Amino acid sequence: MEEILKINQISKWFGGLAALHEVDLTIKKGQIFALIGPNGSGKTTLLNIINGIYKPSSGDILFQKEPITDLPPHRITIKGIGRTFQTIRLFPEMSVKDNVMVGRHCRTQADVFKIIFKTKTMQKEEAAIERRALEEIQFLDLTAQASNMAKNLPYGDQRLLEMARALATDPVLLLLDEPAAGMNEVETKVLMEYIEKIRSRGITILLVEHDMKMVMAISDQIAVLNFGKKIAEGEKKAIQNNEEVIEAYLGKGMRFA
Repeated sequence: MEEILKINQISKWFGGLAALHEVDLTIKKGQIFALIGPNGSGKTTLLNIINGIYKPSSGDILFQKEPITDLPPHRITIKGIGRTFQTIRLFPEMSVKDNVMVGRHCRTQADVFKIIFKTKTMQKEEAAIERRALEEIQFLDLTAQASNMAKNLPYGDQRLLEMARALATDPVLLLLDEPAAGMNEVETKVLMEYIEKIRSRGITILLVEHDMKMVMAISDQIAVLNFGKKIAEGEKKAIQNNEEVIEAYLGKGMRFA
């Protein structure tokens, strides 16, 4: 498979603390690639570096064989990397439809003049944005909620709304930061089905998740961070039987169920 994201020797220091130390990852097109590790292992920091929120202290990142290390977040989004967050970041007083439309605006061409004077070009573009937003809302079965304010949605639907907004940016690679956090077993199962649906559209997924049952069920490849270092990478069985991974999660002499 063709590689879509290559992370080379990424390190990140915050003062005297090494949040990441010389991390290498290669993610291939079409994969669901899981990044796991105990709390504080550097998973979200790495996602923040990939989509430009943080700049690495050293190392570089190639996306579709092009360097993106020094690009700001909006340029990385335009390149084709979408993102959801560990803590839900919606516009609570806006409707579901308007939240998704916000995500689509990164693909618009209207300038200030067209927006102020509501030119025909701008009106056509806005109509196209609305159509695309409604398509993503339908894709994630949120049509009945389209006019509701985001804050009034059940928690699980708020998670799906974040995913719909990210999909509206036209991602080639989608970063999901703990999408199952706070979900019960039934909601997590539904979420897994949606993630597979997203993959079926040709979108590669980098998943950060603590729910090990979900990770083992859905992932093609898994990498493990601990104290900012990659301690293992491989397929599910290899990760389950890796002594260093078991010790990081469960303690010495223990085993995954």
